[in-house]
Amino acid sequence: MTRMLFAFVLAAAFAHSAVPEARSNDNRRPAGRLDSRSLTVRLEVREATWNPEGENGPRIPIYAFAEEGQAPTNPGPLIRAAAGTRIHVSVRNTLPAETLTLHGFHQKPLTIPPLETRELAFPASHAGIFLYWAATTGSPLDKRTAIESQLSGALVIDGANAPPDRVFVLGHWAVPGDPKATPAVPDRETHVINGKSWPHTERLRYSIGETVRWRWVNGTDETHPLHMHGHYFRLEAKGDETRWAALPATKRRLVATQTVSSGTTLDLSWRPERPGNWLFHCHVLFHVMPLLRMTPDLPGEDHAEHDASRHMAGLVLGITIEEPRVESVPATARASRLRLVVGRREGVDLHGDPGLGYQLAEVDATGKLGAFTAPGPPIVLTRGEPVEIAVENRLEQSTSVHWHGIELESYYDGVPGWGGNGKQITPPIRPGETFVARFTPPRAGTFIYHTHLNDYVQLSTGLYGALIVVDPGRRFDPELDKVFVLSRGGTDDEKDPFLINGSASPSEMSLLAGKRYRLRFIGITPAPNLEITLERDGRPTAWRPIAKDGATPATRDALQPAKLNIFPGETYDFEFQPAASGSFRLVAWQPFFKLRTVTPISVRRP
Repeated sequence: MTRMLFAFVLAAAFAHSAVPEARSNDNRRPAGRLDSRSLTVRLEVREATWNPEGENGPRIPIYAFAEEGQAPTNPGPLIRAAAGTRIHVSVRNTLPAETLTLHGFHQKPLTIPPLETRELAFPASHAGIFLYWAATTGSPLDKRTAIESQLSGALVIDGANAPPDRVFVLGHWAVPGDPKATPAVPDRETHVINGKSWPHTERLRYSIGETVRWRWVNGTDETHPLHMHGHYFRLEAKGDETRWAALPATKRRLVATQTVSSGTTLDLSWRPERPGNWLFHCHVLFHVMPLLRMTPDLPGEDHAEHDASRHMAGLVLGITIEEPRVESVPATARASRLRLVVGRREGVDLHGDPGLGYQLAEVDATGKLGAFTAPGPPIVLTRGEPVEIAVENRLEQSTSVHWHGIELESYYDGVPGWGGNGKQITPPIRPGETFVARFTPPRAGTFIYHTHLNDYVQLSTGLYGALIVVDPGRRFDPELDKVFVLSRGGTDDEKDPFLINGSASPSEMSLLAGKRYRLRFIGITPAPNLEITLERDGRPTAWRPIAKDGATPATRDALQPAKLNIFPGETYDFEFQPAASGSFRLVAWQPFFKLRTVTPISVRRP
């Protein structure tokens, strides 16, 4: 069946011509009527159809918020006022057979019977961004059905001299398939930002040096680790449907990846520093997979690997940073030169997919390469020293390498069809080809290199590794620097284990009492999170946080229990100094799949 026919059948199945279409809401225009110090907003909940995938995509039935007398929107209308304003909201439930439960607006949940209206009023007493949402089943936010899953919106209360910002609401719609049907009906779902899925999400443009403030509202049933390419952003504040608080200065850390939990809000700021095209996206690969489009690429279809509109979907924003125009970094004689070869791991078959891996060598080295490994060999670089890494593709499929957490030129960032500047666009690395990435790492820390093409399959089958940057004059010491790459051992969610450094049963690690160790954790599972505990006698021991995403805090943190909840795309560094000999365990637990991987650790006296 062609993609066009698939789309036609799907659109016909979701046809709901008697109701209006919900338009995408970019959250730029506040709803309601402002009169002196009072804002009045009249909302309705209506039946609607919705198209997250462009004008030619299928229409699917949802319930949606609307301003009275206007088209329904997804997400719901932006409600915004200055602190001190009194806000009056009326909500009419136009659904003839559904009772509505309304949440947010600094009120207890409010029940609205079919075809009735309820009114509420509250003072905009303190600044912040909050979630409002509704359900027709009385369910919590993370249990809403597909048709009611888009009943979410943002409430913003501005303080004095509030800087300009943009508001983004995350959404998720899903219906289960029927594998026993003839033919089998697949699961269908879509993840959206302000009502649209990539490549139909908004394109953002900024200039070098300006201050950008974003505010994120998670109206979905899932946690999303949001990752910025080529830049760091600063956490400013966190909230939910009732509370919001600016973070103290000591907690406003720079990060490259930050989670936003279901039902919560997040404020962040950043300054564009490098021109070109960049991405901001969720690092859970299910949430950016083209396969989960309403109109997916079907098996055997030849989608353009160089086309970023086809090899990504869902929770992705495209950012273009303008002027000054800079072309690619030229080769330099004093750069360190490495060769990273991509190939198949011999004898590894993962449910029909070959096991993939990397091998690392000096460019001028002679002789046969060793075995390909997953994770790939650690790449160790020095802060401030330029490097050229020739990536050679020995696979039968195209690939790419993204230098996750590294601030570099857009062309070398590793996103085929998107990265670059002007006429120079990052290509896929096709079979038999080599691409040379050039950059100078500006900060020391723990980073990741991994594929950014056909992400879920290539990453699940082995294309990832640790990227370590040390300060000048220092060296990476494997005896004291312990790297834990946390990954998945294949593409089968129900059967494949979680891995620590490529193994589901890691061998024992030996440490010395009194020695100070740096534990580097790299989260590169496709999905979801892992709970890490370093324990002795069944209880967490203690460690000291020293870095997140390669960025070190301004102040030295105190010792804390050795527990970590790590999501895809995050890295953490901890200092661990065992005081006495004994037996320890590093436990990686995945609560959703109920999978556990344990590394035994023996601490002995020097």
